[in-house]
Amino acid sequence: MIGTWENSTSRPSSMALYGEFFPSEIEFFEDGILTDYSMDGPADGNYSLSDNRLRITVNYSALTSYSWNYDCEIHGGTMKLTSSEGNTVEYEKVH
Repeated sequence: MIGTWENSTSRPSSMALYGEFFPSEIEFFEDGILTDYSMDGPADGNYSLSDNRLRITVNYSALTSYSWNYDCEIHGGTMKLTSSEGNTVEYEKVH
């Protein structure tokens, strides 16, 4: 999971307005830290993966952070995230 992943499905990040969020590009680091490149600039956050459940939290400002949960399947260089709403997005590992 460590590395940079790009959204290979054309589903807009703006779905955050509907309680879902699929980053266009996200980088996972070993220590549970992440960087989201979806919005107006990079935003830092953290993640945890347990029993194929991924939780990400992104801090957009000192006062604003959001969290999302996904079912997560990783096979080689492909990661599939499925939201609680049942929508699925695939990512390709680029680094």
